Amino acid sequence: MGNTVTLPHRYPAFMFSLKTGTIWSLLMFGILSLQCSSSDKDETATQHVSILTGDVSEAGSEIIKLEDSTSLSAGGSTYNIFCVQCHGALGEGLIGPNLTDPYWLHGNSVTDVIRIIKNGVPEQGMLSWHNILSTLEIQQVASYVLNLGGSQPAHSKGPEGKMYSSDGLVLNDSLVMTVAFDRQLAGLPLKGDVVRGQKLFNGTYGCAHCHAPDIMSLADNRDLKRMGKRYGPGAGLVFDLVTKEGRNGTAMPPWSHVSPEDLIDMKTFIFSNQIME
Repeated sequence: MGNTVTLPHRYPAFMFSLKTGTIWSLLMFGILSLQCSSSDKDETATQHVSILTGDVSEAGSEIIKLEDSTSLSAGGSTYNIFCVQCHGALGEGLIGPNLTDPYWLHGNSVTDVIRIIKNGVPEQGMLSWHNILSTLEIQQVASYVLNLGGSQPAHSKGPEGKMYSSDGLVLNDSLVMTVAFDRQLAGLPLKGDVVRGQKLFNGTYGCAHCHAPDIMSLADNRDLKRMGKRYGPGAGLVFDLVTKEGRNGTAMPPWSHVSPEDLIDMKTFIFSNQIME
């Protein structure tokens, strides 16, 4: 018998094509999976960074004021380490502005506050903290700062910047009447002592020096006899707000040191002598 030669097994052509196609599909699937994973990580990183930049279009859902006690406590701890030197232990303002009143130099939204903490305001002495604090720490301390609003500690620094409502609206004289920064003061009834209020206004607190004795008519906003005409139903709220906060850009200081009883009596005196024509 002659030598037997065993020929190598050959796949049919269609089997070769099927096997090659399967291998190619698996390779492509692997590549696409890696790309998708990388894309997801990039998107997460973008959202993470955009919290600091305040880019609402990229990560609006991430830019929130934290409300839980753990976050606020952590933000308070960070504040006590890095912020009290300029803004005071209670946010009352020292070298830096008062953080407890409704006046803000750069906006009062959580996005605004996070951006200022991150970038700083070098020309005004505010440091940039993005190389010192983590993203979470910045968000926590921003939330803590916003939570100080309305606390008004004693000896607070005077207003700086523009007045903002709690929803970020810049207020002017025509709008301030509709915003209650202190619900208790805004609800004070006019049940004080008119005669005592007159004495306090003209003498004890010296209000007559700027507003004239017995609130005699003046030509500008010092004219207290026409507060009702100027501000309508919101006139009482304007009184409450201005006596508590002062009036930014004018010589009117805050009168938050005045007792509630004295304020009620002076308010009753003023609003018992309104000219509405």
